[in-house]
Amino acid sequence: MTDGQRPLHTAFSHAQEDFLADCADLPVDFRELTVYGPVRAERWRGVRHRRHELTVERWSLTPHGGPPLDWLEVSERVEPEGAEVVRASLLALLRHLDLQPDLAQQTKTRRVLEALTRDV
Repeated sequence: MTDGQRPLHTAFSHAQEDFLADCADLPVDFRELTVYGPVRAERWRGVRHRRHELTVERWSLTPHGGPPLDWLEVSERVEPEGAEVVRASLLALLRHLDLQPDLAQQTKTRRVLEALTRDV
C-alpha cells in the first residue's frame, strides 16, 4: 500500500510481481497502473431484525464523471435445508423496509470495478 506520496508501483513487493507474472495471461507494467476510487466499504455483522441475524455491507463510491453509487448487501448464513424459506422471509423483510433487492447475483467487486472503469 502507498500513502499517495510514493509511486503506485512501489505498493507491490517483488514476490507479488513475480506471482502475478507467473499467473497472468498478459504482462503487467506496474508503472502504468491507474488509481481508481476511493471506495468506502463498511460491514456490520450480527445485525438482528425479527428472526433474522444478518450481515450488512455498504459500498459507496463516486466514479469520475458519474453520479455517486451505493450498494447495500444484506445476507444471512443458513443451512441448505430450509434456505428457500429463509430467503423468502428475508426478501419480504427487505421489501417491508422499502429496499428493492437486486436478485442478479453479481458481486459488489465486479459492480464497483465496472462503475469505476465505465468510461475508460
